[in-house]
Amino acid sequence: MDPNEQISALETKLKAQIESINNNLVEKNEGKVKELKSQLEGTLNDYKAEVTKSDGEKQKQLDTLEIEFKKLKNEGASANKAMVLSTQGHLAKSFKEQEAEIKSWKEQGYKSGSMGAFEMKAAANMTFATATTGQVVDNAYVPGIFGNVRRKERVRQVLAFGQMTGDNVPYVLQTGGEGGANNVNGGASKPQTDKDIALKTAPARKIAHFIRTSEEIINDLPALSSFLTFQGLEDLYDKEDQQLLFGTGTGSPLQLEGLTVGSGLLTAANVGLSGIANAQEVDAIIAAAGALAAVEYNMNAIMIHPTSLYKIISLKATDGDYLKRINFTADGRLVILGIPVFVSTAVTAGSFIVMDSRAGMGYQREAPSVRFYDQDADNATKNLLTIVIEERLALAKPYQNAVFFDTFSDVITAIS
Repeated sequence: MDPNEQISALETKLKAQIESINNNLVEKNEGKVKELKSQLEGTLNDYKAEVTKSDGEKQKQLDTLEIEFKKLKNEGASANKAMVLSTQGHLAKSFKEQEAEIKSWKEQGYKSGSMGAFEMKAAANMTFATATTGQVVDNAYVPGIFGNVRRKERVRQVLAFGQMTGDNVPYVLQTGGEGGANNVNGGASKPQTDKDIALKTAPARKIAHFIRTSEEIINDLPALSSFLTFQGLEDLYDKEDQQLLFGTGTGSPLQLEGLTVGSGLLTAANVGLSGIANAQEVDAIIAAAGALAAVEYNMNAIMIHPTSLYKIISLKATDGDYLKRINFTADGRLVILGIPVFVSTAVTAGSFIVMDSRAGMGYQREAPSVRFYDQDADNATKNLLTIVIEERLALAKPYQNAVFFDTFSDVITAIS
């Protein structure tokens, strides 16, 4: 056998022995690994002797490779699999990349010094990208699920809430009247008064939605159940906020009639202030409070959008100083005319609501709830769960004109 064939045969033998070591390392067969390493040393020595005949420089490169294989031997059966794969890939790649040089060396008759371009590649640096396959690190997850940030304040916090039975809340409301008290001379007739009253009803409306999941994801994904419960309820409260403020009272499905909907609502047309120089958003709120006072109500709730909050905080007087008519509570809430301001994205940006909380009262027919069903539709056959989030409530509005609702721009124009 000529030298090239001998080298080729030794190369094949080396690759086979490295692959066998790799397999036995994975299987943790320590006895077999020891035997194979002994065979590997013999093959390596044969390979080293054969190539050494060709060129003295190759001796140094083979010494480097020998060090790598001895390192593998010393690591024993517990050696990192990545080292075995790296060594195997190093040798195979080196022979493959220099196939042309080896062929040229053969054609030149294995002359001394003719292998100047034939060299063993240096071992590569080990990184995650070059030395690993798949997820080899057990990363620890941060507990819980980071959901969307939700509103801190809800419209129901401004209103009184009670319980109800049946499907609506009946209440009697004065709608008008004639006459009134007056001075009377002795022996003269007294003036007559009458009051017009009407029966009103506040119908209960349902707000609901559902989420469908597999039983497996609920059981296997920590915190998913509590995450869906919290986020599902917050979604429900978002819709409740919209209904309590802006529900039309009509439509399909039927809506609540919100606080800012219906006859009697106060607007910029009802303000009594005028001629205000350099009128600003705070002046608009003061004008609204005056409009309520003119019809015997006291402002005890102010609702604005967050963008309006920070605009008000940044307002300055004509001398350049910040306004002294606003204050803050210990926890940083804006206070105007002694009333803490309710801030929520439920309020339309650029608009504001000023009210006497007697304007409306909420009634809970069915409290907000979260229920898990495994018998809905084909849930049982598909191992699914249906999560239902729902409530049923009504809104009575005995004092519609206790609410002022308009845009800051309209009121500022009206009072300027």
